Amino acid sequence: MVGQTRYCALDIYSRIGDSLGRANVKRNLGHLYRAQGLNTKAAPLYAEARGLYNLTGDSFMEENCSYWLDVVSKEGDSSSTSLSVPGNDDVPSPAPNSDE
Repeated sequence: MVGQTRYCALDIYSRIGDSLGRANVKRNLGHLYRAQGLNTKAAPLYAEARGLYNLTGDSFMEENCSYWLDVVSKEGDSSSTSLSVPGNDDVPSPAPNSDE
């Protein structure tokens, strides 16, 4: 449900053109996937969030996403993931482009 709610929010932010809202959702989804050990799903979300933060001029969050992108890129996927979120397989991966 959490993943579905965030993707609904992402859709709404996209429709209204709210880049900061989209960036926040993508970064948070990156954190969710990273916590599950799904770093290959987290990386493109951090990259896209970083690009959106750049567009909004938020250099702090842009650097934060760069940090997490570097972390997940070095770690790769975990061999045993934690909790799964229903609906993850239905979500398209965004193009490549934090304060936790």
